[in-house]
Amino acid sequence: MGEEVEDLVSGVAGRGKGGGRRMVAKAPGKKGLEGLAQKFGLGAGVWNSSDSVLDNVSQPEWVDAGEQVLSPVNEDESAKLKEKLEKEMRQAASRLDFERAARLRDRIFQLESASN
Repeated sequence: MGEEVEDLVSGVAGRGKGGGRRMVAKAPGKKGLEGLAQKFGLGAGVWNSSDSVLDNVSQPEWVDAGEQVLSPVNEDESAKLKEKLEKEMRQAASRLDFERAARLRDRIFQLESASN
């Protein structure tokens, strides 16, 4: 191989005493990708930035209306609540919020088993 090809391969091709500019990128450091990820709160490890377990647990910002009701007094209230929960369950499923839909389904099952 010629000297010019070797310089190209090593990333220091060019003219001048030191071989010119280096053409190989530096490895990213704190100011590189890791620094940007940390600055903007991106990446897998960012959520676990606290030592407290409670700070790292995600919690819903809202409470289901169906979960607030402990148990209906009579069958009419039970039927109305069941219809309301079924409607909410279908809406949650249409929004692809399957976890909420499953919780509502479980609540409906509890109402049905309590009334039987």
